[in-house]
Amino acid sequence: MKVKIGNQWHDSNDEPICIQVSEVEQEQIGSMDRSIAPHGKYAIFPDKWRRQAMLDWVQSGDDAGTPRLDMVMHLKRQIRFSQATFGPGARSQMIVDHVRKELHEIEAAPGDLEEWVDVALLALDGAWRAGYTARQVAAALDNKLTKNERRQWPDWVDMDPTKAIEHDRTAGENGHDQ
Repeated sequence: MKVKIGNQWHDSNDEPICIQVSEVEQEQIGSMDRSIAPHGKYAIFPDKWRRQAMLDWVQSGDDAGTPRLDMVMHLKRQIRFSQATFGPGARSQMIVDHVRKELHEIEAAPGDLEEWVDVALLALDGAWRAGYTARQVAAALDNKLTKNERRQWPDWVDMDPTKAIEHDRTAGENGHDQ
């Protein structure tokens, strides 16, 4: 079961979900016209909402049937899995060793999405194992992207496509590193 609260989707495969419905709502759900709600979506709205706003809300966020990722919930799920599978503790050397192996696999198959995701999962694993909470890791991801967006970068057109592009370290503060 998936439940959308506000603009955030919650999936019962990832977290427990409890909904309380009245007898009338149970009947409405039970007699739902599947031609109107082919994906099984049933929603209740505040009285002041207009029909088009309701339709837009129901259809937003999962046009392809894919829920939006809640990074904190994902990290909590990953932490549970990782602790149970790989044990507790920092395990930094293990993670770095695994990242190196995955980087070789990416070099061999740079179009393989799963290999890129392996590196991302390992990086997230290393972050929580370094002592950070799921919420801190998610916030750090957002903060780092914001920081990078504020930095001065050289024009990629003039750069060697096989080398890392680094930001201008002489730009000073105000979102830029020295």
